[in-house]
Amino acid sequence: MTTTQKYSNKRIKKLPVFDDEKDLLQFLERSLTDNLKQFIRVSISSLVKAEMEQMRTELQQSG
Repeated sequence: MTTTQKYSNKRIKKLPVFDDEKDLLQFLERSLTDNLKQFIRVSISSLVKAEMEQMRTELQQSG
């Protein structure tokens, strides 16, 4: 795999160039998997924070 931005002085994200469709599909699959994992982590964290905040509020009101 090579990149399209070899001699640039700017901070541009290097774009991969794939030799065949198999490499491209593997890259896309990895990327999608990583994005889904991150989405799940953020979603779980948000849900846990909201649940904990609700529990704190209920405990403060009752105690």
